[in-house]
Amino acid sequence: MKLYHIIISLLLLTACVQGEAELNKRQARMIQKMVEYKVDSFRIAQEAICYQMVLATAKPKADSVILSFQMEALSDTINRPERPKKPEKPKVEIPVFKD
Repeated sequence: MKLYHIIISLLLLTACVQGEAELNKRQARMIQKMVEYKVDSFRIAQEAICYQMVLATAKPKADSVILSFQMEALSDTINRPERPKKPEKPKVEIPVFKD
């Protein structure tokens, strides 16, 4: 009976000592691809969120700048070109015909 206990304990000890098996190259590549995919998808999602936040922040500012330029253009008469001078009346000479 003691012999069985010794054999079983040796088997358990060797099973615990071996640890995890090393990953082969194919498994390592697949893991690396999955990690890259997750990182890329996370980056794309964060960029979309950031883009929406930037648009939400910038849109009111841009609208106010455009509106101020439009109002300034409507009320500003300094930059209006001068009206051209009115031409003088032409002198027309009509010859008198004799009958």
